[in-house]
Amino acid sequence: MMIKRSTLILILVVLMAGILFGLYSWGKSEEELDTVYVICQIDSRVMIRSSPRKKGIEEAWGEAGDDYLTDWKEKNGYLHIYGNFEAGEGWICKRYISVWYPYVYRDGKDFTVNVKRVNCRKYIGGKRKGWLKKGAAVKVYVETPEWCVTNYGYIQTQYLDEVQDETDR
Repeated sequence: MMIKRSTLILILVVLMAGILFGLYSWGKSEEELDTVYVICQIDSRVMIRSSPRKKGIEEAWGEAGDDYLTDWKEKNGYLHIYGNFEAGEGWICKRYISVWYPYVYRDGKDFTVNVKRVNCRKYIGGKRKGWLKKGAAVKVYVETPEWCVTNYGYIQTQYLDEVQDETDR
């Protein structure tokens, strides 16, 4: 059976369009990726895995303030990232990632709770592990515009006030 020339041309055009679309959507360029930052205790680390699960092979460790690029692929509570580590890409637990740069390292700076009571969380946006009353003393180690890493866990920044040193007054 002979295929008509016009049918053959149509098939080739469709195949070429499919290939071009596949190449276009296959990989994003760095300009299309967003930056995210590791936010955890200064002396702590977050594991970067080869797959989005706890049993994924350990590829690298992310420390507080490390930045990675992401395409926002999410699976099983993990975020797909690209970075300067041997594998070049991997998965990191979303609980320890912030889109804000942890711009202030406080090294245990004293803060107080400024609302009736505030939740202390195990990780960013995570389950409550306890709460503190107004005026409670808190040590802050890392601060972003939205979250603080404290001696009690993660607390939203807006609910804490910095204690001024006597020398600052």
